[in-house]
Amino acid sequence: GESDDIMEHSNAYVDDLLERCGEIWGHLSSSSLPQSVLKYVWNQLVRSAFLTLQEGFSKISNCSTEGRSLMSMDLATLSHGLISDTIKANLEEAYPTISPPPDSCREEVMRYVDAFIKVFYYPDEDTLDWIRENAGNYHFEHSLSLVTVKCASGCEGSSFWAARKDVVREIYRELKL
Repeated sequence: GESDDIMEHSNAYVDDLLERCGEIWGHLSSSSLPQSVLKYVWNQLVRSAFLTLQEGFSKISNCSTEGRSLMSMDLATLSHGLISDTIKANLEEAYPTISPPPDSCREEVMRYVDAFIKVFYYPDEDTLDWIRENAGNYHFEHSLSLVTVKCASGCEGSSFWAARKDVVREIYRELKL
């Protein structure tokens, strides 16, 4: 059934994103840009790919356990697809002399987004503790979304969740002081 497919495959948009990243690397690597520029541009592309995934995840208003698992699968697929040797292997037919992209910030940014996804599994108090500890590293909207998704799927009253959102706002207000 459809639910069986959810657990076996990442979303098609991840494959599309990887294909586009590969195409960009194919064009970049066949250019005459200096290695330092290639490395910089590739790092920015990899970072943007992961942060685009995180941005999308933060826009979800209601998320099931299966949905959270799919987020993790999408992230793992993206991470694997951005390994230098994977990019090279996928492009060798179209670009026979291609070199692999430089080592990038892939693992670091993957851990950053993975930490965010894992918070969707936390109990409410642990979510707020995590937000307190990590507020300086994540955008306000992303942290707020962690509480908002729980609001949509939680069974507490709306005043309970409004108070949770106020706590997140206060955490970020204190950061600015």
